[in-house]
Amino acid sequence: MLKFFKRVWMGAGYLEGYGEHPGTMILIVSIFAAGAAGLNRGGLTGFVGGTIFGFVCMAPFYIIGCVERAKGYERDVERT
Repeated sequence: MLKFFKRVWMGAGYLEGYGEHPGTMILIVSIFAAGAAGLNRGGLTGFVGGTIFGFVCMAPFYIIGCVERAKGYERDVERT
């Protein structure tokens, strides 16, 4: 379990040969877009709810990408 969290942390940042995670800005924009949609419907409470909903929907895909990037990086480091 600890290795999973290390891979998520490592994959979310800069990796040599891979660069920054390309989905970081997409995740942030998607979360705030969901918050803005909630703001239109329910004010501040709607914004918070929309932000949480956006995070719950988008974060698993981002985390999967982080783990896959970290695994690929680990494989590349083992080869060299």
